Amino acid sequence: MRKLVLAIALLVAIPVMLVGCAKSQVPAVKDDINGFVTAYNDGDLEKCTDYLLGITDQTKDVMKGDLALYHQIGGNIEVSSVKDVKIDKSTATASVTLTTMGKEPTIEFALTKEDGTWKFSWTAVLATLPQAQVPAVKDSINGFVAALNGGDYEKCTDYLVGITDENSDNITTQLKGLKEQYQLSIEVVSIEEISVDGSSATAKVTLKVTFMGQTMEQPIVLPLTKVDGTWKFSFGELLASLTQ
Repeated sequence: MRKLVLAIALLVAIPVMLVGCAKSQVPAVKDDINGFVTAYNDGDLEKCTDYLLGITDQTKDVMKGDLALYHQIGGNIEVSSVKDVKIDKSTATASVTLTTMGKEPTIEFALTKEDGTWKFSWTAVLATLPQAQVPAVKDSINGFVAALNGGDYEKCTDYLVGITDENSDNITTQLKGLKEQYQLSIEVVSIEEISVDGSSATAKVTLKVTFMGQTMEQPIVLPLTKVDGTWKFSFGELLASLTQ
C-alpha cells in the first residue's frame, strides 16, 4: 500500500517539477537575448557570437563582418519586451519586440540551449529586421540603372512594378527609345535615408541624368514595393520626379 501511495505521489510531483524547471529557465532566455543586444550595441562582435547558433572557427569572422555591416546600416537595437517564453527541454521560443531604425518589429525567436547559453540564428532574426532590406533596396536601384545603361531593357523590367505579358514589350520599346534616341543615361550618385516598412520602402536617391546632351544632378524620393522578393518601383514616377 505504501509503495502505491509513493508511486502516485511521484507521478503527481514529476510534472510539477518539470514545469518548475522550465519556468526557472525563462530569466536565462531573457538574459541571453539581452546579452546579445548589449554586446551588439557595444560593438563587441566577439561576444555577440557567443549567443549565436552555428558559429565555427570558419564562420566566425564572416558573421562578425555581417554584424558590423548591419550595425553600420541600422544603428543600435533596443529590446522593448520579451514575452511568451515557452521552453521544451533544450529548445525555447520567445516573442521579442525590438526597436530599430524607428520601427518596432515583433519577432518570434527560436532558441537552443548549447553549453549553458540560449542561442539563436542571427540569419533568421535578421530576415525580419528592416535594416536587412537596405542592401536589397540599393541593389535593385543600381541593378535597374546598370541594365538601362547597358541596353538590357528586358532586365530593366525586372525592377519595375506593374509589368505584365501584355505591356512588357511596350515598356522595353519606350526604354530603348529613351536610351537610343534621346541619349538617356543615369548615374547613381548616392542612395540615402532608406526607410522600410514591411513590403514598402522609400529611398532618397541622387541621380546624375544625361538627356539629349544635357546633364543634371537631381535628388528624388523614390517609393519602392517588394514583389516576388525584388524591390521594384514605377519608371513613370521616376521620370516624373526627374522632370519636376
